[in-house]
Amino acid sequence: MKRIFQRRYHPKAIYLLTTEVISDYNNGTGAGPISVTQYYLAKKRGNTFYELFSKVKLKKENSAISGFVSKKFNIPIIKEVDSMEAYVKNPDTKVTIEELFYFITALNAEEMAFCISKKGKHR
Repeated sequence: MKRIFQRRYHPKAIYLLTTEVISDYNNGTGAGPISVTQYYLAKKRGNTFYELFSKVKLKKENSAISGFVSKKFNIPIIKEVDSMEAYVKNPDTKVTIEELFYFITALNAEEMAFCISKKGKHR
């Protein structure tokens, strides 16, 4: 297990994906589906992105349906793709899986804190 945390990645081989998830959660207000932004770290194979930790395939959907990116619920749809090179001081330095995990957790926690601070109003 210790070997997993010692693995190092080049930032240019890792991508930060900004996704939108349309939740089917009904909070009882009648406001309809909630759109939530979630961030994932991914590796790219061909034109396909795979989440770094689980290796699950993430999809990019271009068509807008009724103002939403997708009519599918609870599935992350890729909206933006950035290289991790933009988030490190020295792109030639390798980063550990542990550092990547802390980075993505902090980013998602910040997004959820923003949603909560808006008193349930999601963007």
